[in-house]
Amino acid sequence: MLIGGVEATLEWSDLVAVRLLRRWAICRGNANNPLPRMVELAKALGVSPEAAVALASLFQLTEGCLSRALHVESCLSGSIGSDERAVLLLIASAPEPGRPLASETIPHGLSGALAWAAWTVRRLLGDPGHARGPIAPVHCPFTPA
Repeated sequence: MLIGGVEATLEWSDLVAVRLLRRWAICRGNANNPLPRMVELAKALGVSPEAAVALASLFQLTEGCLSRALHVESCLSGSIGSDERAVLLLIASAPEPGRPLASETIPHGLSGALAWAAWTVRRLLGDPGHARGPIAPVHCPFTPA
């Protein structure tokens, strides 16, 4: 399966998240409001507008925590970049509400808002929430190895 140039070795929800992250980054880079275009793409992919809004919140909160912009691959790229993989891991590993905010996957924990946003994205994309992801880091996934 191919979705927007990204080879589907990932789950459908991961592919949707990557496509929307790339759309978000392009819009932000062009100084445009990303939400209308993200909602449009989400609908085209068969995903609810709420999922697009939750992803936009997740991306913004992640950049705020990192104090830097997220780096994404080109929309035409078939590969997944390190920040894209880290976002997927964040979504897959976020604890459910009421659970500890730190885990083996993310030992430093997540802020409450970031954990809530990631869990909400996972729920809205139909992922049952099993901690799986395209990578298993031994350090913070947003830090270059």
